[in-house]
Amino acid sequence: MSLNLDSAKTPIQSEGQTLRRRRSNADGPRVLVAEDHEDTRVMLRLILERSGCRVYEAADGLEAVEAAERERPDLILMDGSLPRLDGLGA
Repeated sequence: MSLNLDSAKTPIQSEGQTLRRRRSNADGPRVLVAEDHEDTRVMLRLILERSGCRVYEAADGLEAVEAAERERPDLILMDGSLPRLDGLGA
């Protein structure tokens, strides 16, 4: 799997544009982002969605396990120290 990441100079899209982009990512790689810091999760989601990925989010290790079982992602980006269940345990 390869991701083409645009440079940070590209402007952030408005909410309406983002929703359209999400729909067009239906065939993209599925990525689960497991991160307890919301700002980091949002940043990763924006980068990945703009690269054509479908992104699922989890704020702790238990949510990550449930999301992974439900969504069957192609890639999991997981923080090592998450609440309720750390990244290693998940």
